[in-house]
Amino acid sequence: METINGQQERRVRKLANGLGYRLLKDQRGIHLNNLGEYQLVNDRGMVVMGSTFDAPLGQIEEYLRDEAKS
Repeated sequence: METINGQQERRVRKLANGLGYRLLKDQRGIHLNNLGEYQLVNDRGMVVMGSTFDAPLGQIEEYLRDEAKS
């Protein structure tokens, strides 16, 4: 059974991919450059949100939904 967070992650990844972004999560342990959340990268490889993997899924999803509207 998939968790609610897993469902949200899958939904946000699909939305990101459709808009030309990639949703990343560093699988290494928590450290100075990985605060355990997510990073959103555009099609040029530039970090849009979460430079230190500090962007929560909800925040990224809201950003992507706004992008989809424009």
